[in-house]
Amino acid sequence: MDSLQNLADVLASQARSASGNLRTLSENSRKAVLLRTAELLREKKSEIFEKNRLDLENNKGKISDAMLDRLTLNEARLEAMARGVEEIAEFPTPIGKVLEKRTLANGIDISRVAVPIGSVFFIYESRPNVTIDGAALCFKAGNAVILRGGKESIYSSSILAEIFRMALRENGVDENAVQLVENPDHALVSLLLQKNDEIDSSLTLRQVYDKYFHPNVLPITDQKIWKSLQENNVLNIFQFDSDVGSQAAKKIRPSNMWELSDANGLMRLMTAEKGAETPMEKYIR
Repeated sequence: MDSLQNLADVLASQARSASGNLRTLSENSRKAVLLRTAELLREKKSEIFEKNRLDLENNKGKISDAMLDRLTLNEARLEAMARGVEEIAEFPTPIGKVLEKRTLANGIDISRVAVPIGSVFFIYESRPNVTIDGAALCFKAGNAVILRGGKESIYSSSILAEIFRMALRENGVDENAVQLVENPDHALVSLLLQKNDEIDSSLTLRQVYDKYFHPNVLPITDQKIWKSLQENNVLNIFQFDSDVGSQAAKKIRPSNMWELSDANGLMRLMTAEKGAETPMEKYIR
């Protein structure tokens, strides 16, 4: 237990230190790191696929076919990851955005401004792409992140996290802005969740999105974006990067976040009988 406590202490302390450095990092530097990450994902695809192969071999017959599919990386999914990071790099910075402003009766102006959380403990399932998505979203928002994915994707997640750290080092940024928990012991998770003095928040991918990239914060009103999604030209959209998902986007043709959410909800409905058509497959057919 002492060794786990020491590991939790080190991870949390390094995240806290890195988060302080990120507060003064320029937007150009942030963008450079993200774009270099996308480049490295493409350059190192052979190594990524080899690590992913190890994950698939270790888990074949132990997890469902659906989980194996989510665990699998291929050319299209890796390109979607790289494109997703490039898209995040081009997002307007959420840092410093005035969310609300009003003047009191006594003439004092009050503003609510978006600022980084600091350090984030980010827990997710065995989806290797979320390693990159989570790191990119947190970094763009000025936060250091400790990533903890499912144990089934440990080899894939490790190389992906290291690629992001490589991009950080190459750009003179503290590599501990992105750390991955490689020890699968659940007791370590509990210890990290107790590090309230150094980890400011424990967020899911959805919570990071809601805080920094929700339409209420970052308006998504450009109809060209929705047209691209309807034509399946927008990569790395959760659940819509599969064959069924791309067909669903073309058939449903969502034009706003509510319709996209409804379509995503239908996508996630499964059947109790293995191999049977899902509600979405029936809808597409």
